[in-house]
Amino acid sequence: MSNIKKKANYHHFICHLRTLTPIHIGSGVEFSPLDYFYEKEKNRICLIDQSKLMVAIQNHSKDSKHFKAIIDDLTREVLDSVDNKRLNYSLDQFAKEELNIDPQEIVGDYISCRSLGQHKVNIGEFIHTAGRRYIPGSSIKGAMKTAFMYTQIKTSNKLFDELIKTINKIKGKKTADDSLYEKVFGRDPYHDLFRAIHVSDTEEIEERSVRKIASFDYATGPVLSTIFLETVYSSSPIEFTLKVNDKLASSVVLKKDKDLFMELRQACNEYAIDKLEFHIEQIEEQEIRTSVDLTKIKTFYKKLLKITQNAMDENKFLLQIGRGSGFFGTTVTLLLHNNSPTTLMTLRTRVGIGRRKKSWSYDERFPKTSIIELSRDNRPNNPLGWVMISYEER
Repeated sequence: MSNIKKKANYHHFICHLRTLTPIHIGSGVEFSPLDYFYEKEKNRICLIDQSKLMVAIQNHSKDSKHFKAIIDDLTREVLDSVDNKRLNYSLDQFAKEELNIDPQEIVGDYISCRSLGQHKVNIGEFIHTAGRRYIPGSSIKGAMKTAFMYTQIKTSNKLFDELIKTINKIKGKKTADDSLYEKVFGRDPYHDLFRAIHVSDTEEIEERSVRKIASFDYATGPVLSTIFLETVYSSSPIEFTLKVNDKLASSVVLKKDKDLFMELRQACNEYAIDKLEFHIEQIEEQEIRTSVDLTKIKTFYKKLLKITQNAMDENKFLLQIGRGSGFFGTTVTLLLHNNSPTTLMTLRTRVGIGRRKKSWSYDERFPKTSIIELSRDNRPNNPLGWVMISYEER
């Protein structure tokens, strides 16, 4: 491992993020079937530019009354095409049949998509600013914070014992790590240790695609309905910056004497290793009793585990960010699974998680599903959100 020269007040790192699997961080908005149409032969989604659509309708209209009549006809077509809450009409039909134009005249953007088929569904949009897709620094910092808290509790008998006591007192939907937060990071935002860390947003990510996602049971395959998400994946490293204010971290307010960044990097890799080992364990338990082909995803997890173990002595660390971390992506639950399964069951019964639908009983195999990208034939393809971050000091 290369030595990091410590400056007077802070470390300033240039970081390069490499996407290992597709990433989805939602904007809170969805593309409806009226926002796009699918070109199967070109494997792409065509996003409608509403201003171009309005211009096309105006150009086709004889006058304002005709314009209103066209809009009314479109509204009627849409409402009449709804079947079992699914929309069976799209604006490329409208452009060709009503406006007599090439649908490409109303398109503003394209997204690669190989798995949509004939589905007309809502598609979760990736976060962006003025069309610029990026990974927010807050998402990276949040994942690092989760890893740090995990290792702090894992290596402290005192904190772990307090976690057990807290769970036994839980009522309702309160999370078990809420009361431990202030003991790890500080009693309030002013005393929060992560005040000393600043993570920038990444540079723009241009490669994006829509992918089919499902809750996937390693024993039975996809469960419930699939969803479609806009994801990003970059073939080249994506740059961002990370700064650690050593003076603030070691101040009387935050009281952190150790090298915060190195401790944080180590925590990220340790947490990733534990998560990967958990997934491999789950797959190996089920692959001998299921007809689902788990070879590809098991190979991926094993390869990623080896990469992460090797990264422990390099200037790299692994994170899982955005959609896809699942129930065991939270701080507490993986610790309980590995160290106190009975307490995990207590937590589940207290907050009502993982209960069978047709009874009040709880399945011992929990969690039963992971968030997985599916191939066209519904085989497990990739988990979401895994990135490797390398760094060098400026």
